[in-house]
Amino acid sequence: MKKRNLFIGSLFTLFLVGISFSCRKEQRFETSENVEKGIAYYSKAFMTDPTFAKFVRTFVSNSFKVNRIISANQRSGVYRTATEIIDTSGAYTNVAEIVTAGVMMRGEHPEFFELPLEEQQEVVKNVFDQLANDEFRRLNPTNELVIFGDEKIRHLNEHGPLLRITAIDISWGEFAMCTAGALGAALGEYGGIIGQVWALFTQGSQYLTWGGIFQIANRVVRNAVPWYKVASIAFGYATCLWAAA
Repeated sequence: MKKRNLFIGSLFTLFLVGISFSCRKEQRFETSENVEKGIAYYSKAFMTDPTFAKFVRTFVSNSFKVNRIISANQRSGVYRTATEIIDTSGAYTNVAEIVTAGVMMRGEHPEFFELPLEEQQEVVKNVFDQLANDEFRRLNPTNELVIFGDEKIRHLNEHGPLLRITAIDISWGEFAMCTAGALGAALGEYGGIIGQVWALFTQGSQYLTWGGIFQIANRVVRNAVPWYKVASIAFGYATCLWAAA
């Protein structure tokens, strides 16, 4: 019961992170009335889209790296909480890579970022609901998201989400639920930054290259994103995974 309450609480925290940010940003997203490609379209397209898969891989892997930094600092006994950590350079680089992957996805799917945040989050949930389906994974063993999820679940069950424990026992459904919630929160927290980096990048270039986008993203993230936001999504994601196990 205690772990289930933590699980529900951590999902609620991830949800609030995304929603609170969207409420503070006035009219950042247009309504979806005139957007041709909506929830149904992207829920299907993102099952096999390489730029979305890259965004997922970058977010999950870099969230684990941020938690490794948090965990190392907490084990040192110097810092009691994630927000007290002083050595933030590596974590900001990790978030800049997440934003870079988001900008690459925006270049391929600009209409997705015109959807309201709630609809973007619903798309992500739909994708991961499908991935959590045993029959879908059985019929699509070479799907990039299936392969990546299998790899990360094995890693989690052997090493844990890089917090205070080593191994956990997590299912595909639990991994999918936590990952969808964390990605939804990330779209809320970093969606405006993705748009800002996109605008800056396209002023000088029409060619989407990882290095070119990352240079801008790295600068913008360090100037625009408070440390507690860098830590909160990654920490909430790991907490959700631990509580679900």
